[in-house]
Amino acid sequence: MIKVATIKMGHYHASEHYRIQGPFNDLAEKKLIQWIRLSDEEINQGYLNDIDIFFFWNPSHAKSLAYVKAAKNAGCKVWIDFDDDWENVPLYHPHTWRTNPTFQIDLNKKIIKEADAVTVSTRSLFELASKYNDNVVIVPNALPNKINVIERDLPTNVIGWRGSDRHIEDIREGSKGLIQSNKLNYHFVGLCPWFLIDKGIAFSYTTWANSIQSYFNNLMLINMDYCWWPLINNRFNNGISNNAWLEATMSGAVMIVPQWLDEHIHAPNFVYKNHKQLSLILKAIENRELNQVRNDKLKASVTLINKMFVLDIVNAKRYMICEDLVK
Repeated sequence: MIKVATIKMGHYHASEHYRIQGPFNDLAEKKLIQWIRLSDEEINQGYLNDIDIFFFWNPSHAKSLAYVKAAKNAGCKVWIDFDDDWENVPLYHPHTWRTNPTFQIDLNKKIIKEADAVTVSTRSLFELASKYNDNVVIVPNALPNKINVIERDLPTNVIGWRGSDRHIEDIREGSKGLIQSNKLNYHFVGLCPWFLIDKGIAFSYTTWANSIQSYFNNLMLINMDYCWWPLINNRFNNGISNNAWLEATMSGAVMIVPQWLDEHIHAPNFVYKNHKQLSLILKAIENRELNQVRNDKLKASVTLINKMFVLDIVNAKRYMICEDLVK
């Protein structure tokens, strides 16, 4: 059986869940691979010597080069994965101190060049990785199982949002299209946009969860009909993966997204090109003019996810990569 090692993590959230925990746990449960999670101490003690493939997510990690060198020295094949555009992180992003220094970008390039395989989550990231490695595969994020359409007797008119503090400026810019209405319920999960108070926009807030399962539970509990996903139009955001759409659909919501999000506009979402169009969509929701369209889009999203974005389907790519690496 192919032995794949990853770094042992004390906790994980969305990206780690979609790129490491969920996929490799699934492959291991199906007995397609043996998945070993190693601590720094175990790597120093030589545990990699008995491993076929070392999988490392996020090359911008502070210890990335040390991990890759240790794996190479142990004779492992190195598989690098990332789902953010580390070459184009905007200055407003909270992680720029770590990702933007020239030495870190140069280090990322070096690591990706040395990798035996590279996987990414989107077409935009494929174009980035392919500049430095010829063996790049798009492996989209996926849900663990097929999902069902969540039926509601009456619309809730909850406009949900889910994410982390890295999206503060995305919300601040996108909020120029929000409308205040006592018929709309804005609910934010994971970030409290305090600046909306000055705009007179009432909202509810659920704090970030301590585990991925608690986070998913929070999404289900707010009963959102729609999930608003405003992202500033730049190269970094254009490469953002489909997590929001997967989680919204799983929770019974249809996305409201700007037209420059490449990974979202092909799904059955409500799409707007500017703040005025966003306001018009919200006005139509307020007047309950979109109920049937929303239901149709939700059913179409569920069908598309069950056809293309569940682990049974997507993980076939990961297993093929494992087989190719150990030939």
